[in-house]
Amino acid sequence: MTKKILTTHDISKLLKVDINTVQNWIKAEYLKAYKTPGGHRRIREKDFTEFASEFNLPVSKINGSPEKFLIVDDYRAVRKTLRKIIKKIYKESIVYEAADGFTAGTLLGSSDIKLMFLDIDMPEMNGFEVMKKIKENPSLGKPKIIVITGLPEEQVKDKVRALKADALILKPFDIGRVKDVIKEIFKS
Repeated sequence: MTKKILTTHDISKLLKVDINTVQNWIKAEYLKAYKTPGGHRRIREKDFTEFASEFNLPVSKINGSPEKFLIVDDYRAVRKTLRKIIKKIYKESIVYEAADGFTAGTLLGSSDIKLMFLDIDMPEMNGFEVMKKIKENPSLGKPKIIVITGLPEEQVKDKVRALKADALILKPFDIGRVKDVIKEIFKS
């Protein structure tokens, strides 16, 4: 989402519901809103995302372009699981996959990636090297990065923090934890 303040019309488009439904949610105080001096209702993006998350509502994009995600892991089963988690939260998203750091760099350079899951222990170019390349090269964008690794936490924690990843999740991971981390990253 690019707007910080939404109208009832924006929300009806995002949730694909009638505008009267949005107005009823506001009247019932499910959805926080305020009135402009002209009597129009406005909703802060933060309040809307909390509402949509609380009621597990599928959200479309205002401008029609779906969010883009990248999963970088050399294990197909991990990529498949993370894809399912993302699609459950962002139904209309585009999810790219890469089995290595080089392919990840190519995809980052050609797409506007919103969030990236990044394994550390990969052949050829590891996750730390990928994060360094992202920091050094603005043309790769500024995706949010969730490091996901089977390496011991004490072995990677300091490097992950130094490279300013947004979160660290250890394998084997809990699906609920992954969902919570994604939602938390986009609340801020």
